[in-house]
Amino acid sequence: MLEKVLKALAEGEGERVEFKVKMGADIAKEITAMANSSGGLILVGVSDRGEIKGSEESADDVYKYAASITPPPKLKVSEIKIDDKKLVVIEVEQSNLIHSWRNVVYIRMGSSNRPLQLHEVFARAAQSTALFFDSLPNHLAKLEDLDREKVRDYLKNVRAATLEQTPYVIEGKPTNAAVLLFSQEPHNFIPEAYLEIVVREKDFILERTRIEGSLEEQWLR
Repeated sequence: MLEKVLKALAEGEGERVEFKVKMGADIAKEITAMANSSGGLILVGVSDRGEIKGSEESADDVYKYAASITPPPKLKVSEIKIDDKKLVVIEVEQSNLIHSWRNVVYIRMGSSNRPLQLHEVFARAAQSTALFFDSLPNHLAKLEDLDREKVRDYLKNVRAATLEQTPYVIEGKPTNAAVLLFSQEPHNFIPEAYLEIVVREKDFILERTRIEGSLEEQWLR
């Protein structure tokens, strides 16, 4: 491990290496982005310039923050000392699943992270046989945010007593599919969940219409 860390310090930040002076909730974003990309190494207690500052945090802190990632990624956390300064080393394994933090899917681009647009998430999901975006729980929405009439009609058709008895609820949270199908304003929970119709003439936009609502309502309009 020491040899791997020294090599990362020498090479600097990049697609598979990230330095963090201190750990915060956003460490989960770094882990998410690496898991969705090529995996990598996160060194806590190191400045952006590769200077060893040391950290008072522990492996338990990493696991606490990583618990907010859906689904949980595979990672290994260890603590080492260099020049009597402790570093927390997070090894993130590349995943064939799609991981999200606070309902956003991030990927690693060079030494930074960027969120995927909705169409990019769908494209990745189509390439993966393990997990699809619509089956992820939406952590911004609650069951109370779903339209009761829409849910009642669906349950009547599938002969289920509650939505919890269907694949549309995971760990007590509505899935992205449930939000798209049963909420009145899914864009409140999935920002890009709307249609936009643009009328162009050459390079000029003549008209732009935004259509919101559930998937059924967008289709009917």
